[in-house]
Amino acid sequence: MKSIQNDSSKAVLYCIPTHPAAVEAREFFKKSGVAFEERDVTKSALWAEELMRKTGQNSLPLVEYRDKNRLGFDASAKEFWKAELKTKA
Repeated sequence: MKSIQNDSSKAVLYCIPTHPAAVEAREFFKKSGVAFEERDVTKSALWAEELMRKTGQNSLPLVEYRDKNRLGFDASAKEFWKAELKTKA
């Protein structure tokens, strides 16, 4: 997946809020002190369309932060974001 430019210092989380991976991502960014905007794709057709345009699929969650993005929030994604937060701090 290509990097998606995100000029904000805020992370963007495309998700279904009750999905376990979204819950985990939300808690991770809260504990890390990173501000984020949650985009519930079930409540906005625009956000669902953005997700499809950016990823080509309906997989969730998509996290964008600075100039990086990652689809899903499994153990490897968590390690990726931990490393990113350390190098960007």
